[in-house]
Amino acid sequence: MRADQRRRAIVDLTRSSGGFASVSDLARLIGVSALTIRRDADELEVAGTISRTRGGVRLVERSAVTLEPSFLSRSTVQAAAKNAIARAAAGLVRSGSTIAIDTGTTTLAFSEMLAMTEELTVVTSSLVVATQIAHRHTVHVLAGRIRPAELSVVGPAAYASALDRPLDQVFLGAAAIGRGVTDYSVEDAYTKRAFIERAEEVVLLCDASKFEQKEAAFVCDLDAITRLITDSAPPAELSRRLDRSGVEVLITTPKENRP
Repeated sequence: MRADQRRRAIVDLTRSSGGFASVSDLARLIGVSALTIRRDADELEVAGTISRTRGGVRLVERSAVTLEPSFLSRSTVQAAAKNAIARAAAGLVRSGSTIAIDTGTTTLAFSEMLAMTEELTVVTSSLVVATQIAHRHTVHVLAGRIRPAELSVVGPAAYASALDRPLDQVFLGAAAIGRGVTDYSVEDAYTKRAFIERAEEVVLLCDASKFEQKEAAFVCDLDAITRLITDSAPPAELSRRLDRSGVEVLITTPKENRP
C-alpha cells in the first residue's frame, strides 16, 4: 500500500471510529507497523487533517480550522491574481487533449479562458465549470452526490468515475499549500486524489494568499504536483520544499500590477 493510500485509510478509519483511533488498532487494521502509522500520522498532522494524541490520533475538528467561505465570496477575493493564473494555465492546454478541471473559483476562471482551445474533452467535478464550458467542449461530469456549498460532485461514485479515464492534465484548486496541499472539504479532497492518480500532469492553480497555510482535508504531498502556477514567488522555505519535490513553479503577474 502506498503512503497516500495508508494516510487515506488512517483518516477513514479514524472517522469511522468516532474521530479517534489508537495507533495499535490502525496498525492492525491497515497491516503495517506502529512506527509506519506514527510516521504517516506526523505527516497528516502537519497537513492539519489529524492531531496526535497519547497512543493514537484524533480528527481535527472543523472549529479548529478556517470555516469554508462560500463559493460566491471566494470568487471576489484575489480576482486579478486568479485571472492571471488562469490565463497562464490555459496556455498549457493542448487542442485535442483530455483534461480534468477541479472545483473552485480559480479553476472556474481557468475554464473561462479555454474559448480558443479546440476539441477538448473535459472531465469535471464542478457543476459550475461544466455549465461554463459545455457549449464549447465535450464535457463529462462525474457521477455522485452534489455538495451544495461548492456545487461539486462528491462521494464514492465520484471517486470511481474520476478514475474511469486517463487524463493528459488535471488542473487543481486548493485552499492551502505548505508541507502538502490541503482543502476545506474532505469529500472534495478525495475526488482531487482520484484525478491526480489518473493524470499525466498535475497543475496546481494557487494564489500567494494560500502559501504556508493548512486546512482540514489533506489532498496530496508536494511531489504529486508537476507544476504550480501562482502570482508571487513562494516564501523561501516553501520554495525549497517545492524544489526538493521537483515541482516547477510558474509565476505570473496580474494585469493590474504590471507597469
